[in-house]
Amino acid sequence: MPNIKFDSTVSTGNILSILAMMDTVTAGYVTLTNTQESQAMSIARLEEGSRGLDARLRAAELTQAGQASDLRSIQATLLKIDSKLDRISQQGR
Repeated sequence: MPNIKFDSTVSTGNILSILAMMDTVTAGYVTLTNTQESQAMSIARLEEGSRGLDARLRAAELTQAGQASDLRSIQATLLKIDSKLDRISQQGR
């Protein structure tokens, strides 16, 4: 087994390797941070849109309930008219 020697000098290759690692770590951090920020903005937009849709859905449900009540009232009125017409037609015979 050969003897392993440790040389305490720093070569240009060592410095370049360290700089390349630092650049890679920095680029990775910046990319991760930018991705998180854009995702947070997207989530905020989606939540805002969801709140707007919820409000519109509630308004539509209230409108539909009001329309159903109006239709029941119209139906009751039509039934009264129909029964009165029946009575009139029976009296005319």
